[in-house]
Amino acid sequence: MNPNYSTGSPQNPLLSDSELPIIDNTPGNQNFSLSGNQVQLQKSMLTRFCIFCGLIAALTSFNAGYKLAELNNPKDSIMNCNLDDEAAWFGLPLCLPMSEVYFGFVTSVLAIGGLIGSMISSKLADSYGRKNSMIINSIILLIGSTFEAFAYSPNMLILGRFLSGIGAGIGFVIVPTYLTEIAPIESRGLLNMFNSLGVSLGIFISQVMGHFLNENHGWRIVLGAGIFVSFFSGIFLFYIVESPKYLYGNNHEKESKFSLRKLRGTHNVEDEFRSWMHENRQNEPVQNESIQNGDEPHSYLNSDIEQNEYLHEFDGAEQKLNLISIFRVREYRHPIILRDLQQNIHKIYELTFYSSGWPY
Repeated sequence: MNPNYSTGSPQNPLLSDSELPIIDNTPGNQNFSLSGNQVQLQKSMLTRFCIFCGLIAALTSFNAGYKLAELNNPKDSIMNCNLDDEAAWFGLPLCLPMSEVYFGFVTSVLAIGGLIGSMISSKLADSYGRKNSMIINSIILLIGSTFEAFAYSPNMLILGRFLSGIGAGIGFVIVPTYLTEIAPIESRGLLNMFNSLGVSLGIFISQVMGHFLNENHGWRIVLGAGIFVSFFSGIFLFYIVESPKYLYGNNHEKESKFSLRKLRGTHNVEDEFRSWMHENRQNEPVQNESIQNGDEPHSYLNSDIEQNEYLHEFDGAEQKLNLISIFRVREYRHPIILRDLQQNIHKIYELTFYSSGWPY
């Protein structure tokens, strides 16, 4: 079953003035009232177990970041060697001779796998859950790293990089989703920092290892490090809890409360649990209900033009976004284009992949 729930509290312009939420900003509490139903939210503490779950999930981000930069420093030892030199390691060749163009394809095939991984990640997370998806992802990264470390031909190295790319793409999508859903509202920014920190630390560690292990079979150790990271990540993932919001969205309320209580370190989670019910009521197609009752929907938008544009984009309900439809929503289209331009201007991925090969 594919859950359809929100991780935030979207505003609905079709609520009348009498139905708009009344918010009490008393410190430590937030009171919401919708059609006579009140939900009180109390501040939740960021517990050690919640931080533990975030750090374990960030191991997936670390592995993805490591894969981004692992070929940078050991490039020369991978491509060039004396094949007559009897330095075979477990019967594997000392290097994998290839042209610069072919090595560029070996490097960039990770991005192709990443695109595929990111496209299937949503379906994977909704079908199997955030936790199980990260476990599956660890298996994919482990297999990919194994093909890389024990590659006996450039084609085998390409296959390993492609599988690692799929794993990296899945991780880049699922880990931030999981971190957002397990964190208290006040600590979402802090916990989501683990994802960026994991990626950056993975890039840094791979560069350091590549610098000191860039001779003979050292490059195989660099590429094989992902095997150990994936293995331990997969093991530790069994000790974290599933996202309580995912469980709630799949009608597993008992399991959702159990998971939420472990994350919050208290049995008193009814307020936060009821807030999810409040969000679901807000996401109902209020426009259709108003029309059926013969009422004209009221909007707080400034003009009929703005209201028509809003209704055209969302049709009175939350729209399920995909790779194509997301560009039709103005609020998403502009930030995506600006982010893409920013990444192409500062050339961060070129630096990550090829910086050691640039002339100084």
